[in-house]
Amino acid sequence: MQNEHIHEIAYPQLEQLIWEWKADKMNGTPYNVLDHLFKIFKANGEGIVPVEYRYNEKNEPVGYTIKTMTTEEGACFIPFFTRLVYGEKLGIRTHVITLPLMRLAKIASEEPECKGLLLDPRTYDFVIPKDMCKYFVDHQ
Repeated sequence: MQNEHIHEIAYPQLEQLIWEWKADKMNGTPYNVLDHLFKIFKANGEGIVPVEYRYNEKNEPVGYTIKTMTTEEGACFIPFFTRLVYGEKLGIRTHVITLPLMRLAKIASEEPECKGLLLDPRTYDFVIPKDMCKYFVDHQ
């Protein structure tokens, strides 16, 4: 169920913008990062998402559930990776798929328990809050 192009997914300009914002000690709202993210979302950009497969009685995959991450405070986020290597760094090696980022934003904005998306956990830990996900979906 893994997409053939999963190794090709990368957003170096986005990474540069996040690093610049972090280097500035995360002062202010990261408008440049969010603006660039919005453009990627609108252009049908994809992210690498950890999943848990569901199987039928013949042990054939019949679907999946997106794995979420929960903070110590109990906030739930949908993680996605902009490079496969970032997912591997977190220990995710097999059960990943690619999904359109706008679809992830829609899921995050509609799921009551979800607080948003988490871009590249343990690499960038960049949070896209639920209200921003809703904005992306409403203005696509």
